Amino acid sequence: MSAHCRKSCGFCDPVLVSMDKLMTDVDTNSDLFISLDELSARLLKIRLAEEKIGQLEAASARNEIARLQNPHDPDGAFELEDFKRQDMDGDWKLNVTEMHAQIAPLFQEVTDANNKRRAGDGQRGGDPADGAGARHEQRDQLKHAEELMELESAIELESLRLRLADADRDGSLNFKEFVVSRHSRFDNSTEYQALIGKHQKEQTLHQAKRVMYDMDTNGDQVLDTIEIETGHDLIVGATHPDHVHDEL
Repeated sequence: MSAHCRKSCGFCDPVLVSMDKLMTDVDTNSDLFISLDELSARLLKIRLAEEKIGQLEAASARNEIARLQNPHDPDGAFELEDFKRQDMDGDWKLNVTEMHAQIAPLFQEVTDANNKRRAGDGQRGGDPADGAGARHEQRDQLKHAEELMELESAIELESLRLRLADADRDGSLNFKEFVVSRHSRFDNSTEYQALIGKHQKEQTLHQAKRVMYDMDTNGDQVLDTIEIETGHDLIVGATHPDHVHDEL
């Protein structure tokens, strides 16, 4: 699911995209097939567009917070409130467990949601040993792995944020270090951006595999024109989401 989408299907509503437009944008070698690499590259482009939109929204939010903040409170009331909320033991330091505390419970939520999906697919698709049941099972596992990967990426990024911002090297963040870790210049550090880039490529490749699995009916690892036409709404929803249309 994209960062700006709230649909449970995992992809956004497609905009009106012709077959020619779709192939021009995704089939970069013009061989009339869409490979996993081509699909992954397109999804990465979308993710980068989402990141750009997210950064603009975050900058706007920061400006609004700065406007509302009490000018006589140099520490920043909003950041202080966030810090105190995460500081579960009240020692005025955030350790790695506290920084991960908001993310860690989501692993169980994702697993529970996956089990619920599998149970629903079992009722619809019958025995997992048959073709339809096995396909539902595989699709659920791909979806589950993708969701877990996003959470693991968030954990890894928070751990890096702590390590880079921990100026006194005590393994935790005091309030001053916490404020520094939340500034945009920190997010632009070479190491942080390199890790984000790595995660983006991994996640979009996994997303591409899931789309390919749903559409590649003959199992040849590429999408031909018949498969693309048959699954037109699915691939357009994945490769031409409306919320980043102006950024592509």
